[in-house]
Amino acid sequence: MASCEDEMGKTQKTSLKDLENGRKARIVTLPSGESRRRLEALGLREGKLVEKVSGMPFHGPVTIIVDGRQIAIGWRISSRVEVEPLLENDLHYDSLEKEEP
Repeated sequence: MASCEDEMGKTQKTSLKDLENGRKARIVTLPSGESRRRLEALGLREGKLVEKVSGMPFHGPVTIIVDGRQIAIGWRISSRVEVEPLLENDLHYDSLEKEEP
């Protein structure tokens, strides 16, 4: 799995599929074309805060929370979404709230 922090403690960009489960991140780039339009229809845009819930094994879907909604994204598309993981001391870290069942 790709490391999210460099030796100076700064966050590094990574793909959504490589983000650790339970980590929060800001979307940096989305893929182009039809994939982008589908992701935008789900509410994903550059700058949006998301939380990765889980990634299924064997190239299964990646589940995230965005705007209080839980959605699943295919493995291949999630590998093309670039995110910047948030550190716990980031001002926006606690702005994502999970909906209670």
